[in-house]
Amino acid sequence: MPQTTIEIAATGDDGLVRRINSAVYPPNTSDQVFTNLTDDFCSRELNGGTFWVAVGLLRFDTSAIPDDATITAAELKLYVTSKGDADNRGVTAEWYSASNWPIDAADYTATAAATAHAGVDITSITLNSDLTMALLNPATNINKTGYTGLRLHVSGGQPAGVNYVVWSAFDHATNIAPRLVVTYDTADLEGTYFIDGLSTFEDGDVEADLYVDSVNDGEAHIILRDTGTNATQYLFGYGLESGAKKWMIWKKVSGVRTLLASATEALTTGQTYRIRANISDAQKRLYVNGVEKCSTTNNDVGDAGRVGVQFKQSGYHFGDIIVKSPETTVYGEEQSFTTMAAGGALVSVVWIDDD
Repeated sequence: MPQTTIEIAATGDDGLVRRINSAVYPPNTSDQVFTNLTDDFCSRELNGGTFWVAVGLLRFDTSAIPDDATITAAELKLYVTSKGDADNRGVTAEWYSASNWPIDAADYTATAAATAHAGVDITSITLNSDLTMALLNPATNINKTGYTGLRLHVSGGQPAGVNYVVWSAFDHATNIAPRLVVTYDTADLEGTYFIDGLSTFEDGDVEADLYVDSVNDGEAHIILRDTGTNATQYLFGYGLESGAKKWMIWKKVSGVRTLLASATEALTTGQTYRIRANISDAQKRLYVNGVEKCSTTNNDVGDAGRVGVQFKQSGYHFGDIIVKSPETTVYGEEQSFTTMAAGGALVSVVWIDDD
């Protein structure tokens, strides 16, 4: 499944609010607001006869997650540099509306909440490394069209000693800032999609980025010279054949597929491969990252036809598609795919006059 790592993006997106009182718990004096420290923290302390309570605040821009994505998991990562755990406390996380930004005194609370994470024992945290917190219910709390907020606490009530966790903030000069790692699934693109307005492709190239979201038994192909009924065409792509995963060129005539050429290769999840399907008269070639993988001189499919893509099972998708052919009639303009699924996994389709 696709995964994206989102870092704190600016000063003010993270910070803390603290309250102190030498006689009363919970503290009831004026709040202290910090939004540009090199290190942020949360705490619940009795230190030198004074009660201290601080909450940490984090806001992430999660708008880059596709609108049609189904969020399946999320982790918060904090680079922890210091800690104290006199009372055997934990650090908890709360989903906190991003509408509360900018950070101010109203963001303080003495009551620990754990709607995003039930808590990590502070004693168990390793210093100068990432603390990873698997977040609860991310699908209903991460905003795919804006910002997502979190508030961090030290658990429990009135402290008898010093309990705190310190992590590197956005404004730290060298250490990495807090990150939100989101795993999601996109709409299943299984099916066949043709580029609108292009039905006369004869010779030339179609290039595309093949994104490997997961390695499975599915297929992903560029279609060339489709005669108009999805029954006769050439297919250039990747899939499973005779128990092995291969780059392949197929012909499809009256609905019957025949393998013309192949090259066995295992792909890596999370990688992108630039593929190029080329037809030059009778010669058909498939290139991957600039290297020819397989070729054929078969000429059983018609001389011209539609350009498209085909998927079987989710796990692969195409992007940055470029058509280079003298037969194209619209140059340098992005075009759409017929019956393309919402969400735009296929992007930047551009014609280039290759005369």
